[in-house]
Amino acid sequence: MKTLFTLMLIVLTLSSATHSQVLRGYGIKAGVTVADQDWHYPFNWDPDNRTGFNAGVFAEFLNHPFFSVVTELNYVQKGMMQEVLITTEEYPEGTKYMTWENRIDYLNVSALAKLRLNYGIVKPYLLAGPKIDFEIGKHLMPYENVPKRFPASIYGFKVGLGTELNLMGINFLAEFVYDSDLKDLYKSEFLTVNSKSYEMRLGILL
Repeated sequence: MKTLFTLMLIVLTLSSATHSQVLRGYGIKAGVTVADQDWHYPFNWDPDNRTGFNAGVFAEFLNHPFFSVVTELNYVQKGMMQEVLITTEEYPEGTKYMTWENRIDYLNVSALAKLRLNYGIVKPYLLAGPKIDFEIGKHLMPYENVPKRFPASIYGFKVGLGTELNLMGINFLAEFVYDSDLKDLYKSEFLTVNSKSYEMRLGILL
């Protein structure tokens, strides 16, 4: 929590420097997160990807024609899901499917270098940089004992590509971002769980 407070304080401090042209702009982003968890037993079990929601705010610093730094604060849904065949009195031969789903909500803080090209109203760009996820909630079904032991915060990195489209003085954004953790979510003698996700986001830069 101290780390999060420090990062937020830095963002607020830099935001006050608009008159010195440090701030290029600020805005909002929202989209879809496709989360992918791998569970490595002596055999590999790869659950289905879970589609969730992401939304947040950002500020972009260093008003250079081709380079800037983007700091983001996002709400992100991750986790896993799996359809399994079950046997009940009504379905004695195992013809009924049940969905197992674990959802973990994070507050994501990231600082991304942004390299862009200028083609008039269109500016394609690349993003890359570190991130940290702070767990803020869990919604668990089966395999609860393992997700309960996931770390409360985890470091990683993001890389992505996107484009700015300038219409009527407003920069509209479209991005695809790959998000990967730098350490396992869980590790024991018999099981290792790691995670990555893919984000498709739309936004506005003011």
